[in-house]
Amino acid sequence: MESSKRAVDAYKRTRLVDLVITDDDKVAPMYRMDEIAEMLRTSTSDLIHEVVEYTMKRLGSKSPRVKQKVSFSSLVCKFLYMHRDTYN
Repeated sequence: MESSKRAVDAYKRTRLVDLVITDDDKVAPMYRMDEIAEMLRTSTSDLIHEVVEYTMKRLGSKSPRVKQKVSFSSLVCKFLYMHRDTYN
């Protein structure tokens, strides 16, 4: 039961990242960025690392738009991770 809950939570996290890092020329909606920021603020270091790892895998995309969005998202993740004690 616990492992299936973790799998569902992991899917939700990756889906949230996928909604921000899309292959279109639209700017990511701020409410989605806020959702990710809140999720990262309240997550453990292991979960933050998991989100960053998933985000970095998206760099393998051939789309320059995806790569640009990954770069921005990874900077946000890094900042929040480094300052997590400040925002909790």
